[in-house]
Amino acid sequence: MFRQLAYQAARNLRSGAETTLSARGALRCMSTAKVIDGKSLAEDWEKSLKTEASQLTKELGRQPGLAMILAGERPDSTLYVRRKQEACKKVGIHSTLYKLPENVVEADVQTIVEQLSNDTSVDGILVQLPLPAGLREEVILEKVSPVKDVDGLSPVNVGRMLMRGSLAAFKPCPALACIEMLQRSQLPIRNKKVVVLGDSNTVGLPLAVLFRDEGAAAVTICHRVAYDDFTADQRRTEEAQRAAAEACLPRVPNPRSEELEGGAEKAAQAIAAIKPQHKLLPDVCRTADILVVAVGHAELVTRDWVKPGAVVIDVGINVRDALKGKKNRLVGDVAFDQVAEAASAITPVPGGVGPMTIASLLHNTLQAARLHAQIWKRT
Repeated sequence: MFRQLAYQAARNLRSGAETTLSARGALRCMSTAKVIDGKSLAEDWEKSLKTEASQLTKELGRQPGLAMILAGERPDSTLYVRRKQEACKKVGIHSTLYKLPENVVEADVQTIVEQLSNDTSVDGILVQLPLPAGLREEVILEKVSPVKDVDGLSPVNVGRMLMRGSLAAFKPCPALACIEMLQRSQLPIRNKKVVVLGDSNTVGLPLAVLFRDEGAAAVTICHRVAYDDFTADQRRTEEAQRAAAEACLPRVPNPRSEELEGGAEKAAQAIAAIKPQHKLLPDVCRTADILVVAVGHAELVTRDWVKPGAVVIDVGINVRDALKGKKNRLVGDVAFDQVAEAASAITPVPGGVGPMTIASLLHNTLQAARLHAQIWKRT
């Protein structure tokens, strides 16, 4: 019965059909990988953060304060902000949301950020990304006070983080979440070979620096051009294969018949030319003891990309269309059911890095409140 549930879950995951909790659990139990439960880890972390928030409230005479700026109506951003507000309330952080229209003027956003930077009741400032078209992310983030930059994305904090031995006030939340997940799961980083697939400012680049600081033996970043080229190669291969299939069909009289002469041979040559580059990215990923994937490409990484026994952290979150009449489902950048058969540990989507990223934001906000309490004591 247990094995049947697991097979049912595997079929449903591949087809997009709904999967019962018992079937999904059976599938995960059959895999060799330990599932790193980000939700459970975040709940444990938030318990200690709640105690810390209570102590800071007594010291400050008020709750630690977080101001969030949301420009536009993106459904995903709205959902993320609501979850952050709920988490703040749960641990005892006072959160305030500044909701701005899609067509807000950049100067108005800068003014709000500057006002919040000077507001003594606000310990942390978060600008929800991405911003609507017409708003320059780098210009607005520069206006955030470095001692209130709880997202860790201001130029000052990023610069300090890059310099070994320099004290950055805050680490970017998704990157910090990945490190915390590994450490709280007692998965060693020191002397490990790490590959980070993705070079974003919020995950890939800061995470490479944090792995360096945690003693990783080597860190490889696969840059955007590498995985963009890889997915382009996939598309070209599929197109060439379709052309080869078309060329092999029985000839029928039509105006295009002459164009198909030699089509199969040309298609085979095209596939052969693409194949070496097509294999490059998986080869790099297979060198990793710890593989972190953050590219925003649904289920890009499959079993053959992963070295047996590797730890796999899936930061991606994508909406995969389900079959007609069924709900859409969330998937990561990693094909979970395949990769779990090769990895020693893996994060699920949802329920992996996401909850820990919110917990990291709470941690940074309390760190900001503690920093402000120290400043006020000295003055």
